[in-house]
Amino acid sequence: MISMLLAVTAAWLLQDPTSPPSPASDQSPPPLQREVDNAEMSRCMGGLYGFRNVPVQCVSDDQGVLRQCRLLTSNRAARRQADKFACMAAATRVRLPDGSPAVGRTVRLTLHGTSEFSGGRD
Repeated sequence: MISMLLAVTAAWLLQDPTSPPSPASDQSPPPLQREVDNAEMSRCMGGLYGFRNVPVQCVSDDQGVLRQCRLLTSNRAARRQADKFACMAAATRVRLPDGSPAVGRTVRLTLHGTSEFSGGRD
């Protein structure tokens, strides 16, 4: 975290003060709100145990449901469970601050399986 802060600070300090600001910085996308269907999430998890911090990238459909998901890990055990993680991601809807679905947005999230030590609250 500190190294990222240092990199951002260094980039800011090295920026040419005479150059105009980039248009991308003026048009940052609004923050998304996440809504999870816990019953569906539990159904998708089934007997999935022992997985933590599995990064997934998905695209939201016209209802804000996460689809077209892909795992962003090289962990073979997690990759064998890709269908379960895709199902878990589909139990999540993303919306814009005004409540409308975040259509076509690429979303990254981290999923977890349950753990016998956590009592299923992972």
